[in-house]
Amino acid sequence: GEGIAPLAQHLGVSPERIIAVHDELDLPVNKIRLKLGGNENGHNGLKSLTEHLGTRDYLRVRIGIARPPKGASIPDYVLAPVDAGPGFDDAIALAADAVKEIITSGLNKAQNTIHSKG
Repeated sequence: GEGIAPLAQHLGVSPERIIAVHDELDLPVNKIRLKLGGNENGHNGLKSLTEHLGTRDYLRVRIGIARPPKGASIPDYVLAPVDAGPGFDDAIALAADAVKEIITSGLNKAQNTIHSKG
């Protein structure tokens, strides 16, 4: 948030035109979902962005990482190296496609396109 909000303000970009691509504990691994606004659900990066933008109303491309195994530390889990490989690479490519689709066609069409892919 500290880097994004001042730059957005300087460039005259409104929060609802900002797209945050982030990991999401509440989605299965490599599942991609798009939305506008919502809670931060403990995500420190989103909390910072919301605080500095002064609103929760920015676009989100959520990449599922699932919850850690029972008893595991969430901070350790989200800060650990990712399991790279074909599924991860496909998810990153789909997230990039989602950003392009949001920019060219808007959120609703992007949701229809991306969400139908799994």
